Amino acid sequence: MVAPALRSRELLSMGRAVKAAREPKQGAIFSPILFALFIRFLPVPRDIKITLYADDTIILATDKNKTVLTNKLKESFHIINSPYYSRNIADLPPPPLPLETNLINWSDNVRYLGVTLDPKLKFSQHIHEIAGKARGAISNQIISPTSKIDLHTRITVFNAFILPLLTYAAPVWITAPPITHRPLYHTFYTGLRKITGSHPRTHRRTLLQLTSSKTLVDLWKSNTKSSTDTMTEHPNPLIRNLQNHISGLKPPFLATDHI
Repeated sequence: MVAPALRSRELLSMGRAVKAAREPKQGAIFSPILFALFIRFLPVPRDIKITLYADDTIILATDKNKTVLTNKLKESFHIINSPYYSRNIADLPPPPLPLETNLINWSDNVRYLGVTLDPKLKFSQHIHEIAGKARGAISNQIISPTSKIDLHTRITVFNAFILPLLTYAAPVWITAPPITHRPLYHTFYTGLRKITGSHPRTHRRTLLQLTSSKTLVDLWKSNTKSSTDTMTEHPNPLIRNLQNHISGLKPPFLATDHI
């Protein structure tokens, strides 16, 4: 019942399916739920209390000064009747969320434990962010062939400080579309070319041999296997079930690095 209403605006009314135009038809089964969601996020100005009953709204405001009180009521009425709550609600961004003295803007992406989550979990923004951080680290002259440290030390620095940027939380985003991983491949092999002083057209397999490195995908899969092995014995059943989901993923969902 929910999916047709959200996708094709088909609602069940009086025992038959009807097509909703701009708003749910009166009498539709799903209408009360949509209305409850609609009024749940009414913007409430500071020092104002709003009481709701069905589709009736009461604005309560108090102040010693009559002028201030009048302005409060006018402001509340203006906010509640703003264009956001017109018929074009879906076409406008939601108002900021008041939190104490701050206004929090809504965002399609959220950053949690260093991983940027997007609505479709494609991880494009997250991967571009970590690729950018790694490129910034690679630009450091300490790993350049012109530095005074030897190749072995440069490789050690690369593996200790730059490689973790390209592999952090890999079990979370390894199943992103393979094309999304390209910035990471490019950054990884650019780093290998820099620390070895190789020509820009040096083959990737040659770079791996010179540095005794694994492919980036092998490192991701190794991290994922380590995580799933840890989840297997976790006391939380939700985490154990998550391990079953991750370990059940097969190519082409897992990344492949063509070298």
